[in-house]
Amino acid sequence: MRSFLIILSLCLVAFSYSQDAQQDSLLAIWNNSSAPNNVRVKAYKDYINDRYMFTQPDSAYMLAQSLYKFSRSKNYEKGVSMALNIMGESMMKQSEYAESLKYYNEALPILEKLGDNKGVAANYGNIAAVYQRQGVSLKAIDYLKKALKIF
Repeated sequence: MRSFLIILSLCLVAFSYSQDAQQDSLLAIWNNSSAPNNVRVKAYKDYINDRYMFTQPDSAYMLAQSLYKFSRSKNYEKGVSMALNIMGESMMKQSEYAESLKYYNEALPILEKLGDNKGVAANYGNIAAVYQRQGVSLKAIDYLKKALKIF
């Protein structure tokens, strides 16, 4: 039993180290100004989600604002929609439902314009989750139906 616990502890330490290394590499890609904008934005989105969304959603929101500004400055609409979705999720996790809906709804026309049906459907699912958390089940169901029509 003791050997099992030692091995389990070592595996957890190794896993933790590899997660930190992955997050560091994502941040390095974001900071690499010679990398393509789409690669930088995706790396930073993943970094924010992996590192902050579930433990520090307020920090995730602040970082998403910088992602939003960067994407706007580069006219990279996909990045703008990613940032808006991170802000929406962050607000939902902080029980700021009106703000969450604002960001999700702001992302929708961008995703539609880009022809990103998967993104539109996911966004409808996110909006449904907000309404579900508010106890507005019928609206949640309506948005889930919209998402299902796309898939």
